[in-house]
Amino acid sequence: MSQTIAEQLQAQTASLAAARTAMTEQAAASATPGKIPWWSVTDAMTISASILLFGLLVMGLATWALRHGIAAGLVLRLFGMLTIIVLAVFLVVAGYDSQQIAPVTGLLGTLAGYLVGRSVQEQPKS
Repeated sequence: MSQTIAEQLQAQTASLAAARTAMTEQAAASATPGKIPWWSVTDAMTISASILLFGLLVMGLATWALRHGIAAGLVLRLFGMLTIIVLAVFLVVAGYDSQQIAPVTGLLGTLAGYLVGRSVQEQPKS
């Protein structure tokens, strides 16, 4: 009886080894040599950092525009909208699911609506 169990175990081991070999060959055949996929789980951190660096660049450009005499209201709208877009894209790329992004997207949408809908009041000339 123990010989039958040992034979079955050996047959199962051989079957697993054959399946593992077949899967490895199939994976090797489906991958094109020399082509590296541009998106993987390990690259998510790099892409997220790139998006945040872009956001810092946008903040720097908005600061430059404000210092060079462009109207503060216009810079605020531009800066706010670009920051909202960068943050929304960051949340998507960082891998948050829809339940985690929904409240933040609502808040970012509210801020965007405020920035776009707010009118710049001119000061009365005396």
